[in-house]
Amino acid sequence: MHEAIALVEERFADQKLRSHGMQSNKDILLTVLALGLADDLLQSQKKLDDVQNRIEAMLSKIEEESV
Repeated sequence: MHEAIALVEERFADQKLRSHGMQSNKDILLTVLALGLADDLLQSQKKLDDVQNRIEAMLSKIEEESV
């Protein structure tokens, strides 16, 4: 949980720096941050699904060859 809090704080600070000089508010920054985190999560889940599919394919191949 502490790592998640640190990540959010880090990304929020990064977004604040990027928007320096532009008129923005906390809600916009938090929305951008939430979208970025959601995108990261979806990409990670896709990578995990790909790895699981490859493992399943390898296990099937091993089982076929051992018969």
